[in-house]
Amino acid sequence: MATDDCRILRFQPALEGYSLQGHVLKILKLQTESMCEVKCFKEHNCMSYNLGSWDEDGAYRCELSDSDHVTHPEALVRQNGVTYRPTEVRLVL
Repeated sequence: MATDDCRILRFQPALEGYSLQGHVLKILKLQTESMCEVKCFKEHNCMSYNLGSWDEDGAYRCELSDSDHVTHPEALVRQNGVTYRPTEVRLVL
C-alpha cells in the first residue's frame, strides 16, 4: 500500500540581487509577491524560487526551482532586480 509523503517547508532569508539558474521547474506571472511563496509551497518539487518584475504592468515573474544554492552553489549568480529565496525541506513519512 502506497502512502503519500508530507513535507515541511521552511522559507529561509531572501538574497536580494541573486537568482538560481538552470533548475527552473515553472515560470509564473503573478500579481503579488506572496503568491510566489504559496506556489512554491504547493509545488512538491520546489526547493527555492526567484522573484523579479515581469513587466511594466506591475506583475511579478516567479521562477520555481527544483534545487537550491546548497546543492548547486555554482548556479547561484548575481542578477539585479531579482530576489532568490531558498527553503529548508523536511519529509515526514
